[in-house]
Amino acid sequence: MSSAIANIKKVILFSVPAIFLVIGSLVTVYLALWTHPNTTTDLEQIPTGILSGLPSSLDLRPFYLNTKPPVYAQIRDPFVIPELTKEPEIEELPQLKLTMIIINKRHKMCRVNGKLYLEGEKGPDFQIKYIGEHKVLIERRGRGQWLFLTQNS
Repeated sequence: MSSAIANIKKVILFSVPAIFLVIGSLVTVYLALWTHPNTTTDLEQIPTGILSGLPSSLDLRPFYLNTKPPVYAQIRDPFVIPELTKEPEIEELPQLKLTMIIINKRHKMCRVNGKLYLEGEKGPDFQIKYIGEHKVLIERRGRGQWLFLTQNS
């Protein structure tokens, strides 16, 4: 009789901590899934027939989770050779040549490719933004470009 009681004490002594360990692990996993910042609930994908018999106050988030991929899943695999990408074709813009600048009290003018332009005036594919004494700022396709007065050549 005493050996049976001793066996029961041993079983209780070793199984109770194991049970608490399992319960603690399950609670930890449950809380980690519940409070994970990358989890979202997607209740629209659950068929409506399943949800119709449940009370509306029931929260289904722990049972149906969509998780975003972890950060390491977005990193390129170092063992995969990426496909060689073609360099984008650069469209050649016509060369602009500044040959003359005229600045007086009334106007600021410049000659670009043989045609006179006032400050602020638009050309075929550019706009004159600023005319200085030795240089002109033009805007082409949203980017600024300086033209400098060339020497006689």
